Amino acid sequence: MKTHYFFMVLIFAVVVVGGCRFPIRPESAIFRHEDELVRKDNFSVLADRRIFATMAFLNAVGFDEECEGKQMYPARLAVRKMLKDTAAAHPEKLQAWKQYYRKTGCARFHYKDFALSLSTDYPFKRIRPYNELGYFVTYFKLADFPSVLNDFWQTAEMDKIWAKVKPLYLEDIHKYDFERMEQQYNFLWSYIRMQRTDELEFMVIPNLLDMRFNATWSLYENYGYIVESTETYGLNLHEYLHSISDSFVRKHYSRHRRKLNKYYQAAKDLPYASSYQHPVTHACESLVRAMDIRMHALMKDDPETIKMCEARCIELSESGLSLVRPFYELLKQYEQGDMSFDQFVPQMLDLVPELAPGA
Repeated sequence: MKTHYFFMVLIFAVVVVGGCRFPIRPESAIFRHEDELVRKDNFSVLADRRIFATMAFLNAVGFDEECEGKQMYPARLAVRKMLKDTAAAHPEKLQAWKQYYRKTGCARFHYKDFALSLSTDYPFKRIRPYNELGYFVTYFKLADFPSVLNDFWQTAEMDKIWAKVKPLYLEDIHKYDFERMEQQYNFLWSYIRMQRTDELEFMVIPNLLDMRFNATWSLYENYGYIVESTETYGLNLHEYLHSISDSFVRKHYSRHRRKLNKYYQAAKDLPYASSYQHPVTHACESLVRAMDIRMHALMKDDPETIKMCEARCIELSESGLSLVRPFYELLKQYEQGDMSFDQFVPQMLDLVPELAPGA
């Protein structure tokens, strides 16, 4: 028994140190379809076939959610209809894909992040190493997803489906305002008073097969991928902010755990907290929301927008992200000084007021 345990530990160590479950020769992502990519300086917008294929798969196996009061994107409705027709001819395949989806237990954001570690076109294969994956769990649970996705692409005739909806994607990628994206980017770094240490190229991917108002951030090679269904057609500061501010919150959270945990416990059962069921991630999301809203107010710089932004902070705080309002108010204090944002975060956490009993 001890020998068996020893070998299990040894195998796990080899896997972790080796950096991949199966040997993978790292390759750079190559975007061969010039018409599917719009680029200016360090900003690109891409009609991404990896995300398209992955989201089509998820729609086929049971992802039906949409925001209340909103209709699905026309591209999503069209793809779902075509998938229904092709799946009818392969019921045994559809059941196998659904079983795979249930077995993995992974969320959409897991699949989206993992998809970006693949080659950019069919047939899909892993091209990025284990240590770049955004979520460790996908290393095990989605290890065979490329073969499943390739089977889905071929069986469901995804090349024909992509050809039919591609014009909708091309229309969308040309709606982005690169000048505005540059302005937003420059404002962010001016606001946080820090020296940028990365040299990322932002790769924005419109996700027309997702529910509306959803976005994720992934980092592979030198690309900061923002996969979004937000229709803002600028730079999604929210997702980029997570890559900057989360580490500061995590670094200093333990010193203020007792106080900050109370905010989480008081709000964790409310709607907006449902996706942030851990005290630290709850605090990280609250700070990013507060910063995103505050910078939007400052960039617009008009009384009506500021009023709307402050009302939004109250709504978020009362609906589950209970630290948004105190963080927002403390950002006003930060703006009056000259500290860099990373220096201010520990002070900010210290200045968060104690939650009143019964609040």
